[in-house]
Amino acid sequence: MKNSMQLTMKQSISFRPKLQQAVKLLQLSAQELDAEVQAALETNPLLEINDDLHDNTFEFSDADTTYDATINLHHTPDLQEYLLWQLNLTPLNQHDHVIAVNLLDSINEDGYLCADLNEILQSLKAQHAAMFAQSTLADLEAVLGKIQQFDPAGVGARTLSECMLLQLQTLQLDKKSGELCKKLILEHLNLLAKKDYLALKRHLLVNDNELSTIIQQIKRLNPRPGLIFAPNKTEYIIPDVIAEKIHGIWNITLNQSNMSKLRINANYVQLMRQAKNAHDSSALRKQFNEARWLIDSIQARNMTLLKVTNFIVQHQADFLEHGEEKMRPLKLQEISVALGLSESTISRITTKKYLHTPRGTFELKFFFSGNFAANNIQGCSAVAIKAIIKQIIREEPAQHRYSDQELTDLIAKRGIIIARRTVTKYRESLGIRASHQRGI
Repeated sequence: MKNSMQLTMKQSISFRPKLQQAVKLLQLSAQELDAEVQAALETNPLLEINDDLHDNTFEFSDADTTYDATINLHHTPDLQEYLLWQLNLTPLNQHDHVIAVNLLDSINEDGYLCADLNEILQSLKAQHAAMFAQSTLADLEAVLGKIQQFDPAGVGARTLSECMLLQLQTLQLDKKSGELCKKLILEHLNLLAKKDYLALKRHLLVNDNELSTIIQQIKRLNPRPGLIFAPNKTEYIIPDVIAEKIHGIWNITLNQSNMSKLRINANYVQLMRQAKNAHDSSALRKQFNEARWLIDSIQARNMTLLKVTNFIVQHQADFLEHGEEKMRPLKLQEISVALGLSESTISRITTKKYLHTPRGTFELKFFFSGNFAANNIQGCSAVAIKAIIKQIIREEPAQHRYSDQELTDLIAKRGIIIARRTVTKYRESLGIRASHQRGI
């Protein structure tokens, strides 16, 4: 075999380390960005958090060595931290405060008190003999009653019924509905679990509509209120951006709820300037540049997030004001052309980012969907199609459940052309059964 050498040309993209960091920051969620910032704070002494939240400037100059950029630094408290925070705001004497701390220690992640009050009392008497010599279960009950007024509603309950009753007190129900819900919770939860609606109507002396209303109220209650603070609960979301309509105009802002400011430590910059040793000066200069680049990158990330979110909100204003049926189709390319950003940048900045609106909190990617032919110039999005399917099925007559072909035809009458198989796919994705099963 004869050795040979061949010269080939290959097109590729090579990112510099700083550009790689900027790209990485774009796609981080708020929580991941927190971790990235914390890691930088631990490794770079030139970075620090400015606790002066009243100073919202963004500036840098060699004269004052100040460089600020607002970034999201979120700390999500667990249930115990949240309850202790509320306890510290509650006026209690020392005796009751010690009881409260011990009660909180016995609340599990679901939000329930998992220890017997008598056992807690005996433990307190053993640990603090003088303070609790004359204490009774009534003292613990009184303090527990205060804790049960804490947020989340239902916390500190000892049984499911007690948990639901505590939450029921927070609902603004009329007297009759409140009494019926209370009776169902106290006496007939087993019938509700078995979906024995005939027995429920008989025991509560209500008709179909009244029972349906009562059940809807019960469904608003959370049987495990503490889980909203579970660290692995993906439903617990901190929005990155907030959209508000003020005087008829949509206003888009970064979430300020837990925002702090990252800046370069002026003392270290002064040391860098005074360093006589070239090696020390070079090391500090490197850390200075890294800190400065990180702040720049976070600021650029935030500005890109605001620009993209603003475009999305303006494009989907009808959805935000009128609901899912008004969702317009939107693709990455549209924003790319309008804002002069690459599609990959838009894809990264809309991943794991959440927008809070008066209609709810949504991941930015929720607003993207394909286009279906319609009798209007804007077309119709997949989200709108699903909303229309839900509406039609919700209003279909009980004696005739629409088949997927009939759904397709009814949608077509609204000027939207869609294939039957697509209707089937969307119906199944919504968890709606086929026509022959819906009547069961």
